[in-house]
Amino acid sequence: MRHNISNVVYLNNMATQTVINKAHQIVDNIVKRNPNIKTSEIVKHAQKHFDFAYPNNSQVRGLLKRAGYSWTKTKDGFRWLKTNNGYTPVTRTCMRCDNNKSEKQFKKMYLHAHGDIGFDNRLVICNDCIVEEESITGETKSELYGIYAYLQQRYGKSIDKSMYKRFWEVVLR
Repeated sequence: MRHNISNVVYLNNMATQTVINKAHQIVDNIVKRNPNIKTSEIVKHAQKHFDFAYPNNSQVRGLLKRAGYSWTKTKDGFRWLKTNNGYTPVTRTCMRCDNNKSEKQFKKMYLHAHGDIGFDNRLVICNDCIVEEESITGETKSELYGIYAYLQQRYGKSIDKSMYKRFWEVVLR
């Protein structure tokens, strides 16, 4: 079931990134204005800003953690203090292009298909490099995924960047 409210699509029991970012900003503003506020009061204030799908207690605690706030005792009592432990997405470096990218840019390989390939069962070559190789070599993405999964599984302990060179550049010159 879909609901359109304020140009944002809400799905039952699911929040889009737009809704999460909006809630994050609202909670952050509430805490900045009143650092002594309790979590239940933050929830009440935040819920006033939403028409249909509004954050509950656990979601507000998650947003506070994501923003890097911690409930800390000071000489004046407890208050929300911002720490440097805010949410940062997990990133890794591609073995071919040396770019630091989000973990979602690396293909997840499942145990039932390829076994344990290490590196959190994700390839160490990014999807962009796979697409580039597919367009040049003519191999399908599925074949390339299998090749690199086998490479990681077989040589995972001694894997290095030389194994991910663009081998076709020598031929194209």
